[in-house]
Amino acid sequence: MMWIDVVESGEWLRQLYDVVPSLEQIRSYRLTVEEGGSHIEIGMFLPVPLDHSAVRGRGSNGIGFALIFEGVRSFRGHVIGEHLVASAELKEVDGQVVFHGSDKYTDFTIVADRVSIRK
Repeated sequence: MMWIDVVESGEWLRQLYDVVPSLEQIRSYRLTVEEGGSHIEIGMFLPVPLDHSAVRGRGSNGIGFALIFEGVRSFRGHVIGEHLVASAELKEVDGQVVFHGSDKYTDFTIVADRVSIRK
C-alpha cells in the first residue's frame, strides 16, 4: 500500500505530482502534541523532482503539508538536530496507521487509529 492511500483526503497531492511521491528526503519542521498525546501533527516539506513542472509552477521547490494523527496509541521519538524526519514510511498495520521516520540522527514512530493530511 502506498502512503497516500492511507491518507484519504490527499488527492490534491497525487494530482500535483502525477504519482504518489516518495517520503524520502522530506524535511519535518513542526511537531505538535495535543490532547494528552492522543493528537499529533507533523508539519513537513516534500521536495519536488526537477521534472515536475506543475509543482514548480507554484513558485516553490516543494510542497508543505501536515500529517495529522488522531487516536494515538504509541509515540516514540529520538531527535538530535533541527529536523525530525529525513525519510519516512506511512502504512496500515492491523487496522492502525504506523508512521516511522528516521535518519542518522532521528528515529521517530507513531501508531494511531487514523491519519489525515492538510495543505
